[in-house]
Formats: sequence, structure tokens, C-alpha cells
Amino acid sequence: YSANEVSEAVYQALSASVDAADAVGFVEDATKLARAGFTETVTAVDVLTTAINAYGKEANTTKHIADDLITTQNLGKTTVDQLAQSMGQVIPTASALGVSLDQLSSMYVLMTKQGINTANATTYIRAMMNELSDSGSDLAETLYEVSGYSFGELMEQGKSVGDVLQMLGNSVQGNSEDFKNLFSNVRAGLGALSIFNAGADAFNTTLEK
Repeated sequence: YSANEVSEAVYQALSASVDAADAVGFVEDATKLARAGFTETVTAVDVLTTAINAYGKEANTTKHIADDLITTQNLGKTTVDQLAQSMGQVIPTASALGVSLDQLSSMYVLMTKQGINTANATTYIRAMMNELSDSGSDLAETLYEVSGYSFGELMEQGKSVGDVLQMLGNSVQGNSEDFKNLFSNVRAGLGALSIFNAGADAFNTTLEK
């Protein structure tokens, strides 16, 4: 990478509230992520700082976030470049709802493996989480009936998104069409169905990886 590109990345990192003392090391990690993830350094900086700012992580956890993104690329049918262009649209929502970056990444893995492109997966995930967390939705009421808890409470208890969707699937005896119809938003239903069809075990195994 050129000195100009690295300098721009450092400036972008500082602008995104990375401490000056950490900026050079941060950009070093971002540059490695960019090389492994088929993207530009500034793009890698963007997705890393979005994750750090949304989840309240410090710059010294950058390597963990980068590893998470590379693992998503390796396990799914996506690249860090594609994730960086889309993931920022859903990271703040996921963070606000208590959905970890690891869980978010697992959703991308399962969806893209089934042929859903990264941009569409982002739309599906955001729609799905919005409906699951909407206390006034029929879906949220169904979830409360079958579990006794809200989506946010289940996240706080350490349940995975795969576990939550399995609970909803059990309420319709595993029928895929009925499961999809639990969601009023078509995109949310399609995204949830792709994860449900993969199974809670597949989701949790991916989450562990």
C-alpha cells in the first residue's frame, strides 16, 4: 500500500475517535485485514471503527474484530470488502439489541452460504431484528408466549438468534411456510427462514467458530 493510502487511513481512524496513541497500530491491523479481505485500507478502517464505536470496544480489540470478519469471509460466501460496504447499516441496530458481532457474523455466514448476497443479507437481517424487537408486533407477542421473554431479554440471557428462531419454529411445528408467515415483513421472513432451515445447531456451531 502507498504512503498516501496509509496516511489517509490514519486520518480516517483519528476522525472516527481512535486514540492518537493507538492510530498507527490500528491502521497496521486494518491494512492486514484489507489485504486478506480483498479491500482497501480505508474501507477496512471504516468497518472496524463502526464496530468499535457501536459496541464500545477499544482500539486494542481490533484484531479480534478483524479475525471475526476474516472468519466470516472464510466460512460464508462473502468477502470483507462486501461486508464492509453493507455491515455498517446493521451493526448499530444489532448492538442496540444486544446481538453480538459474532452472532451478526454468523447470520451472514449462513445466509450467504445459501446464495443470499451480502447486501440482501444486510437488508434481511435488519428487517428481522427490527420485527423481533418490536414489542407491538405479532411476532414479538408469539415469542413471548413460547418463551416467556422478549427478544432483548433472551439476548441478555445468552441465547443465540438461532435459539430464538428455533423457539418460533417449534411454535408452528417446524413448518417452513408457517414459520415465514410469522413475520409481517417479507424480507425479515426470508432472512429468518434461511437461518431456521440451517438449524439452531448449525448457527451455534458457526458462532463457536
